[in-house]
Amino acid sequence: MHNSNKWYNYFFWFLIVIYSATRLAGISSIPSTLNPDEASIGYNAYLLLTTGSDEWGERWPLVLEAFGDQKVIGYTALVVPMIAVFGFSDLAVRLPVVIAGLGIVLITNQILKQWQFSSRARLLALALLIIQPFFVWYTRVAFEATVSWFFVLLMIWVFFTDQFLQSRRTALLLTAIGTIGSILTYNAPLMTIPLLVLLLPFWHEIKKNRDSQHRARQFWMSISIVAILCWGVLFASLQQLSAQKSQITIFGDHTIRSEYTAYRQRFTEQSLTQKILGNQYLFYGQKMVSNTALQFHPGFLMHNSPGHPWHALHQTGYLYASTWLVAMVGVAFATWKFASWKIKAFKMLKFQQPMEWRSLLFALMLISLVPVAISSNAPHATRSLLFFWVLTILGTEALVGLIRGIEKKQKSVKNMHLMTSLSSALVFLFLVYPSIQYFHSLFIEYPQSGIAQATFQPNYAETLRVLESEFSATDTTVAVVDTRGFQYILTAWYLQMPAEEFIQTVVRQQPDSINFRYGEHIGRYRFIMNKNDVINEKYVVYWEQSQFKWVVEKVQL
Repeated sequence: MHNSNKWYNYFFWFLIVIYSATRLAGISSIPSTLNPDEASIGYNAYLLLTTGSDEWGERWPLVLEAFGDQKVIGYTALVVPMIAVFGFSDLAVRLPVVIAGLGIVLITNQILKQWQFSSRARLLALALLIIQPFFVWYTRVAFEATVSWFFVLLMIWVFFTDQFLQSRRTALLLTAIGTIGSILTYNAPLMTIPLLVLLLPFWHEIKKNRDSQHRARQFWMSISIVAILCWGVLFASLQQLSAQKSQITIFGDHTIRSEYTAYRQRFTEQSLTQKILGNQYLFYGQKMVSNTALQFHPGFLMHNSPGHPWHALHQTGYLYASTWLVAMVGVAFATWKFASWKIKAFKMLKFQQPMEWRSLLFALMLISLVPVAISSNAPHATRSLLFFWVLTILGTEALVGLIRGIEKKQKSVKNMHLMTSLSSALVFLFLVYPSIQYFHSLFIEYPQSGIAQATFQPNYAETLRVLESEFSATDTTVAVVDTRGFQYILTAWYLQMPAEEFIQTVVRQQPDSINFRYGEHIGRYRFIMNKNDVINEKYVVYWEQSQFKWVVEKVQL
């Protein structure tokens, strides 16, 4: 037993080293530049550090307006001390997700231990998680959702294990930290936390004997009260954010609402058919089912199609093909276990049948899909990191079952070599081979590929440095072609523009259809839609897609 624990600890810390090395290596240059959201986080953190206000002059607001894409303050607040230590650096912006990812690994280990996973199964689950493309990417790029996911897992650890039954004060404190932390770093937990609370009695009360039932009831009721109180206060305080985010749901998107009008008009006016088939519940229900199904599609999970290009490494997805395969097996098994639990519970008219972890994972999977189901731009990775985590754990269970099956069939010494070969082949197929391919793409191919880096439009910082060194006269004005609308914040970040200069010179455009307000002017830089919009600038900077680089041209007057 002692030797077994010793080897487990060796492999566990080996995985921690692998995680740390693959996240910190080249973190400031891979991806090649900050995306606009990261730059917005970084520069607003700098402004908060130096002036106590964000780019709009609001003092430590709960919601940062940024360029209109309102963000809760949590992640930006975490970057403030990072900038105090590391200064204006991409590392300062991205380091919180590396730390959060490490926390996710540690909490996952604790959760699986409480769910009675064997040491081997836990190591396999952690190894699978650490090398999955979604986890690599989301712990290298400054996604607020990664930190929020850490806090949600903290809540799951408290809610759905027995580790804190004897430490209620600790459980209450961690519940408050998890609830507040998850909501203040990302908006999705506003929808999922109440659903997690609803699962508590099914997990705790019904699986306890009479002696411990009273204590279990007190436990889940107390942490439920703390979670709902924290959630309620934040929900009331974030109404502005909720109103803005409602515009990117299927209920608030103007295009989808127009689709519903056209759908309803297909049926005879005021007819029974229109009332039954043309009602909004059926229409939006179909949308939600379709969005949910897209999230499972191999094209999305393995190739990020159709998905946002910022959310995955070029020409990759979120899960390896081998992981997707065993994950689908795990989902099928968890669905069967959940259905069996529900049937037994209803047959007894009371929920006296214990909920075990497979049924719980199925319920967590459904909960994790709620933000995606109502999203107008599904499938969506950032809103479903918990979903990817559930798939990884379910895939681990299926893989462990496969390995156990091989071991049971190979009982004779004669076939022992075959058993070892098959087990080794599975480890190579699911862990070694796909991770070698992915990390080769990330660390070797990506830095050398203009096409792969084009999504982030790299080398903007170098272009600005050239402009500042070669054309340093204060009367030398520069136009920057900015078709996306975010370049002003990247300019402020990579110029390391002093707060006073930014505040005094920033000019913003009028809000667009979804109330985004982009920068029009900062310092001596003016941002235009195309090169023909140059007025009296001496130089124009634009992204040349055919060359995959920024180009500086002198304006011919």
